[in-house]
Amino acid sequence: MTSNRFRTVAAIGQATLLLAIWARLQATWALDPRKALTQYAQDVWQIEHGLPSNTITAILQTRDGYLWLATDNGLVRFDGVRFTVFNKTNTPALGSNSIGALLEDREGTLWIGTSAGLVRFKNGTWTVYTTRDGLSDNSVTSLSQDHEGSLWIGTESGGVNRFANGKFSVYTRQQGLASNHVRATYVDRQGVLWVGTTEGLNRFHEGRFITYTAKEGVPPGSVTTFSEDEEGALWIGTATGLIRFKDGTFTSMSKGGFSPRTLRTMIHDRAGNLWVGTYGGGLYRLSRGSWSRLTVKEGLSDDRVLSLYEDREGSLWVGTRGGLNRFKDERVTAYTAREGLPDQWVYSVCEDRDGSIWIGTRGGLARWKAGMLVTYTTAQGLPSNVVRALHVDRKGNLWIGTDGGGLARWSEGRFVVYGKKQGLMGDRVYAVYEDRSGRLWVGTYGQGFYQLKDGRFLGFSIEGDRVRRVGPGIRPQGFVRVIYEDRRGNLWIGARRALFRLKGEDATFYARQQGFSPGELVTSFYEDEDGTLWIGTYGGGLNRFRDGKFTVYTTDDGLPDNVIYQILEDDRGDLWMSSNRGIFRVSRKELNDFAQGKVTSLTPSVYGTAEGMKSSECNGGNQSAGCKTHDGRLWFPTTKGVVAIDPIRFRANPLPPPVIIEQIKVDKNVLDLTKTAQAPPGKGELEITYTALRFL
Repeated sequence: MTSNRFRTVAAIGQATLLLAIWARLQATWALDPRKALTQYAQDVWQIEHGLPSNTITAILQTRDGYLWLATDNGLVRFDGVRFTVFNKTNTPALGSNSIGALLEDREGTLWIGTSAGLVRFKNGTWTVYTTRDGLSDNSVTSLSQDHEGSLWIGTESGGVNRFANGKFSVYTRQQGLASNHVRATYVDRQGVLWVGTTEGLNRFHEGRFITYTAKEGVPPGSVTTFSEDEEGALWIGTATGLIRFKDGTFTSMSKGGFSPRTLRTMIHDRAGNLWVGTYGGGLYRLSRGSWSRLTVKEGLSDDRVLSLYEDREGSLWVGTRGGLNRFKDERVTAYTAREGLPDQWVYSVCEDRDGSIWIGTRGGLARWKAGMLVTYTTAQGLPSNVVRALHVDRKGNLWIGTDGGGLARWSEGRFVVYGKKQGLMGDRVYAVYEDRSGRLWVGTYGQGFYQLKDGRFLGFSIEGDRVRRVGPGIRPQGFVRVIYEDRRGNLWIGARRALFRLKGEDATFYARQQGFSPGELVTSFYEDEDGTLWIGTYGGGLNRFRDGKFTVYTTDDGLPDNVIYQILEDDRGDLWMSSNRGIFRVSRKELNDFAQGKVTSLTPSVYGTAEGMKSSECNGGNQSAGCKTHDGRLWFPTTKGVVAIDPIRFRANPLPPPVIIEQIKVDKNVLDLTKTAQAPPGKGELEITYTALRFL
C-alpha cells in the first residue's frame, strides 16, 4: 500500500480532470493451507494506530479497493496506511457511532447498518433510513442482497425488512420467524434467503419463513452466522456449535478438534478452507478435514472474534474486540521450534521418495510430512543429535552424517550406525553423496573422505594438491564438505581452500593459481542444463566453470555476500543461493552475460526477514544445505529454522493497485470530484492527494 501527497506550483492550463481506476482482477492465490497458522505473516492495528475503537464488528472491501470497518465507535475507511473515521459528529447521517453491518450492493452502493438506522453511501452522498421511513427497527444487525436486487435487513427486535423499489416490507413472527431478534441473514447460490435468530434457523419460502428445529437436526438457540462452501453446502454457526446443511440433511460438525463455542462469524476462502471466529475461543481453520486453532497465546489480538473477511489479494482480515488482524502468506515459509523442530539451528535438508522433508538440526533429526513433524534423537538410536549431512540414495535409504557420532542409515524404521568397525575412521561426517553408479561417498571434517565398497569404507587423504588413497585402519586427512558428480562422470571434491576433480585414478587440483576463488572452503556444486558447473564457496563468492575456464563473481560485482552455501535452480532458470546475508536470486542469463563481458555487474534480488525468514543468516558448509522438492519449492537451512520458498510467489502481483485521487485543491480551494472539474489558466497552486490501494 502506498499513500502519498503531491504538491506543486505550476502553470495550470484549462483542463478536464478525468479519473480512471483499474478494473478489479480476481486474485489467483489465497492463504496456503499447507502452512500452520503460526506461519502466516500477521499485522495488528489498534487504537494507537488510528482506529476509533478496538472492537471491529464487520469488514468489507468495496470494488474501488478500500477496506471498510464497522466499529462500536464509528465507521472506518482504510487504505492500508491511513484510517479515515466517519462518525455522527462529522457525518450526521450515521446518527450513531455503533456500526453493526456492512454491504456493497451490485451497483456499488455501500450500505451501513447502525443502531440508529440504515445508511446508504453513494457518489459521496449519505442517506439515512429509519422507522420514519418504514424500517421496523432502527437497530440494524445484518445486511444481504438477493438475486432480484432486494436488500434484506436484519434488526435487533423488529424482524427482517425487505427494501425494494424504495419501500420496506416487514417480516416478523407473524410471517413465521422463530424470533424477531435477528442475528444473521444470508442468500445462498440458489437465491434462498436464510435468517438466523435468537430462537433458531429460518428459511424464506413463498412469502413466509420456515423454522428448523431439533427434529430436523438443528439445536435450539441462537443462529449467528452462515457460509457456503464450493459444493453448495450451507454451514451454519450457532451459540452451541457448527452445522452443515447439504441435500436436505443437517449434520453436526462440532467434532474432530473443534470445540463447540459461540460462533460469531464464518467464511470460506477461495482455497476452500473454512475459517470460524468464536467468542472467547479464538480463530479456527478447517482445512483438508483437519481443524487448527489460533488464540491470543499464538498472537491473535483477542480471542473474541467478531468478523472475518478475505480481500481480493487473498489476505484474511480478522476483527476482534482487541483490534484488527491481517494474515497473509509470507513469500518465505519458516519452520522453527515453534512448529516442532528440535532445535532452531538447522544444518541440512532433503526430500525422500514419499515427499517427506528430512531436517538435520543441532538437536536431532526431524521429519516433516503432511503437516506433521516427528523428531528423532539419540533416544531413538541416532548416534549424535548434531545432524550435519543428509542424503537419500536410489533405494530410498536415508543417510545421516553426524558431528561426533559418525554415519547412520535410516532403514525400515531404525538407525544402522557405521564407524571404525566398517572402516570409517572419521566421526565428524559433513557430506554424504551417491554417484550415478551407486557408490556412496562420505566427506568429513579434518578426517578425509571415503568410498563405501562391499560394506567397507575406503579412505582418501587430501595432502596439499594431491589426493592419496590410505590403507585400512589409517586415518585420512583433509576437510571435505561437499561431493558432486557431473554428467561427464567427473567427481568433484570440495575441500578447504581447494577444489579437486577426480576421473578414475587421476585427480586435478584447482586453486587460485588456476583462476579458481576457493575462499576458506568449497561449499556447494550445481551443474545446469548447459553443462556449466556453478561452485559456491565460503568467502570466495560464486565460481562458474565452463570450457576449462573459471569466472568469479563477488560482492564487487553485485553479489550480496561472498559466502555461498547452496545453489538451486528454479523452473524458470533462475539460480537461488543461500548466504549469511539472506537468500538471493539471479538469472543464469545474467550470470552468463557477465562471463561473456556483455554486462559489467549483477542485479540479484535479495530476500530476508522482510519476506518471512526468521533470520537472514543461512547455514551451510555441509551436504545438503538445501534442496528442490518435487513440487518446485526450494528449501534452505538457517540459524533460525528451515525455510521453504515457492518461486511462483515471487512473480509480480497480477493485480495492479487502483489509484484513487481523494482530493484536489487549486489555490487551496477543494474541487468537487463528483463533477467535471476545471481550473482557469494561469499560475497557481495545485495539490493532489491520492492513494494506491494495495494490501500485500
